[in-house]
Amino acid sequence: MINRILVILFLSFVAMNAMFGQSRKQKEAEEIRQKAIMAYQAYRFREAREMLEEYLASDYRDMAKDAETVNMLNRAEKAANMLDRVESVTITDSTVVDKERLLNAYTFGEELGQLVQTGKGMMYVSGRGDRSVYSENGDIWCSWNGVRKYKIAEGVNTGADEDYPFLMADGVTLYYASNGDESIGGYDIFMSRYNNEVENFMMPVQIGMPFNSTANDYMMVIDELNGNGWFATDRGQTEGKVIVYQFAYNEECKQIDNVCDSIRREYAQLKRYARKEGKRERKILKETETDGEGICFRVNDTIEYNNVRQFRDAEALRLYEQTAADEMEVMIKEIELEGLRREYRTSYDKTDIEILTSEILKLEDEVLIIKDSIRENYNKIRIIENKFYVK
Repeated sequence: MINRILVILFLSFVAMNAMFGQSRKQKEAEEIRQKAIMAYQAYRFREAREMLEEYLASDYRDMAKDAETVNMLNRAEKAANMLDRVESVTITDSTVVDKERLLNAYTFGEELGQLVQTGKGMMYVSGRGDRSVYSENGDIWCSWNGVRKYKIAEGVNTGADEDYPFLMADGVTLYYASNGDESIGGYDIFMSRYNNEVENFMMPVQIGMPFNSTANDYMMVIDELNGNGWFATDRGQTEGKVIVYQFAYNEECKQIDNVCDSIRREYAQLKRYARKEGKRERKILKETETDGEGICFRVNDTIEYNNVRQFRDAEALRLYEQTAADEMEVMIKEIELEGLRREYRTSYDKTDIEILTSEILKLEDEVLIIKDSIRENYNKIRIIENKFYVK
């Protein structure tokens, strides 16, 4: 009898350990997925893709989230390719407005036409009044000379929400926004051209970064005659607010080349704008490498590495790789901190507030410690590498 009880207790213990182990592995898998989401929002699309692939390969993932995760993986792949082709844009003005007052920030003249919010969607009417494009219940329609009205082709109208149309003065080029499968955020801006042979618009293209982002981007307007353009986005804005950027319009796209990924991300997020040519603060190391991982590391006032293969010392390279991983960890922790702070601001329960306060303070300390380590390591790397350039 005693032996039977001992066996039952032992089997129960084994079962509990197995359940605990499975629960822990499920939690670890979900943490990978959450880190992937954070990396995606920080424009680290390749890291996000790798983590999502790791999550999908796990036997402990939540399979109910597979479809959502696969969709996120597809978006990460598209976004990574777009980041490689980010364009240089000269921002001439920007205005933050309430979303309901969006059109107040579009300051083009009457000769270009007018934008009207109809209640069913946005409408654009050409300056001569002979053509209009408008959104109605998530689809985009055209009207030519006030007589011919038709729904634009299925390539544009996908079954998702299509809105914010604008037709350029050539009467051929259509810009609009869609939140369909080809979007990398919410709404993305697309462009299509009219084909006279089929009397409809051709398959659209997503116009890329920095016009599109992981947030909502829409209402592209081009004043070709005066060389101006406008578009709206809610990236980095509080709820209910949007920022309308005015930029210098140029028919030729100028991609950002020969820069490291961190600077490319700044251009993509409009944290860095195109500027007039001038004296550079520093130069890229002359013996530029074409193979290996692209980076951006300033060794001293005159030398900047753009590739990991340019490190002269193995220990310096090891420290750099460790520090780059630490920077990724800081990015993830800061995103997590922002989420905790938002939760704190909206919490009214005393116990929840105490727990959140403790978690926030702990995470802030962790971030400070890692940042101190990052600064110390970068100084060590510079000391090591500068020995090779001292004559």
